[in-house]
Amino acid sequence: MLNLAPYARHAGLSPFSAPATEMTALPILLSPPHLTGQERAAIETSLSSGWLAPAGPTPRAFEQALAEATGFAHVLGVASGTAALTLAFRVLEIGPGDEVWVPGFTFIASIAPAVQL
Repeated sequence: MLNLAPYARHAGLSPFSAPATEMTALPILLSPPHLTGQERAAIETSLSSGWLAPAGPTPRAFEQALAEATGFAHVLGVASGTAALTLAFRVLEIGPGDEVWVPGFTFIASIAPAVQL
């Protein structure tokens, strides 16, 4: 039997307060967020600075740290996975007629950059 208790708790409900028919309306959490105090503090710092992606001190610091960690001379942080895929396709010169594979269980943004080329 499917255990819906974690989903009920996430929705702020007691897992025993609603009939099973109502429990089906709860969200399916494929990857629930998990933020520690450190991540929350970093988010607050970014928001209070007035700078959000793709520019400002936080993204620049991230790019510099990633460049140092990987040894690459050039690193570019972008605002979304879709933007990252679009840039990757352009760098790899993927274009019309090329075959692009994506997982069967995915989000539309996984394939949208390839379709837009």
